[in-house]
Amino acid sequence: MKDTRKNVRVFCLYEKMSEVDFFLTSTLSQTEIQRFLLILSDTEKRFTELSAFMKNGFEIKNLLVPKKITIKWKNTDFPVLFKKIFNNFPMKKGKQNIFVDISTIKITKSFIEFLEQNIEKNLAKLQDRYSLFFIFLEGNLTSKLANELAMRYPFLCLENTHIHPNFYYNPNNPSSFPSNVRDLYQPIQILIEELERNSLEQDHLHKELFIATTQNNVLESSLATMLSLEKDESGTPYQETPADILSLLQYRELQRRYDQKSQMLSTVIHDIKSPLAAIQGFAEILRDGLVGDVSSEMQKHLQIIVSNSKRLARMVESLLEYERYDRSDYVTHRETFDLIELVQDAKMTVLPQMIQKGQKVETFTPENLELVGNRELLLRVLQNILDNAVKYSPQDTGLVELFVEERSRKGEKIIQIVIKDNGFGFEKKHLKEAFDPFTRFEPGLTSTGLGLSISKKIVEDLHSGTISISSPGRQKGTTVTIILPKS
Repeated sequence: MKDTRKNVRVFCLYEKMSEVDFFLTSTLSQTEIQRFLLILSDTEKRFTELSAFMKNGFEIKNLLVPKKITIKWKNTDFPVLFKKIFNNFPMKKGKQNIFVDISTIKITKSFIEFLEQNIEKNLAKLQDRYSLFFIFLEGNLTSKLANELAMRYPFLCLENTHIHPNFYYNPNNPSSFPSNVRDLYQPIQILIEELERNSLEQDHLHKELFIATTQNNVLESSLATMLSLEKDESGTPYQETPADILSLLQYRELQRRYDQKSQMLSTVIHDIKSPLAAIQGFAEILRDGLVGDVSSEMQKHLQIIVSNSKRLARMVESLLEYERYDRSDYVTHRETFDLIELVQDAKMTVLPQMIQKGQKVETFTPENLELVGNRELLLRVLQNILDNAVKYSPQDTGLVELFVEERSRKGEKIIQIVIKDNGFGFEKKHLKEAFDPFTRFEPGLTSTGLGLSISKKIVEDLHSGTISISSPGRQKGTTVTIILPKS
């Protein structure tokens, strides 16, 4: 919590009481800022447990709240008790953090409103030099009440030591709030993972820069030494750069230009997304007649614009994805998951298309099989390959078979995934080109030609596995084989 924030109100929602205790002992709450902890409970037990441990970190007060008569209590005793507490409040200069722990009692909306009003009324003398943390336990709130409470606060505290912007805080648009309180965690978690990934990437880049700088310094030093010592046959100092050093310098320059080109391409692709979305959106509005009558001929042309906009959007997304995995500093998250469940998820994504085309998909797998890797990226691989199988297999008679088994290779456990179809197949001369970017062998079908290239990068570069493709020939089907280390 930075001192520059003024009069910050934070909604702290926790799933378990242990998380509340952890938060109160975290770096955030143990700052050098003056802190005051007010515990509302129907017993002194929690006050006793915390006071001994936190006596040097907090000014702690405890208010006893009857279990079932909070309305009566607030109407009679609350203002008097609160006034006494804040009369003794340590009024030091600078920022103040006030933690109001309501995690031990079940409360009503009216009680919370009354509580907030009285607290802020008593804090008026602090003007804007305080941050107010309201701490709740999720089990003590109804989903509706938790939604309403979170809408009042511009900041959410949903992790043990973090304060995050409330992505849903918009008093003018209450309908934007998620229907389930637990959904609050999802965007916050995504933000945390993105920050962690960026941090890892920054560390990696700093290391790469240090290594590159060191190598460059050594190179320049070696070059200067060689040029000073090198002499031709007549004894005259050699004035030209040796060929091997020149090749290395040229390679470095080419690598620098390639990096510049990649960065420029990434920027351009990102910038294309917004106008492309606008073209598609307005074309759909016109096509659907939302701004006026549209003739059947105009509707046909607008549908062509929409279809091609969507196709271009898919190409942009594929290019961004390819560029992301092509970066040497890309960091991938790994976890243990059930591969068979992943296979079923991938199957379900293509099932509607297969049913529509009268095709079949059959899987041959064990009941469960654990694998360590990035679940989302490997799901993308299976989706790419299954999508190709559906796209290039014949209507009505198309059949896709997916086999998964665990094997041993050189004393190590591996997972083999085989996907076979009875589609167009490949000529032998084209098999080596199948994984090249932007390669397409069926011009009549819409495709970016990046699916297999992206799959290869995910399997081989990010999971240390192998992916290969084979085919007996044209119109004889295709087999894709993926081998992954089990851990």
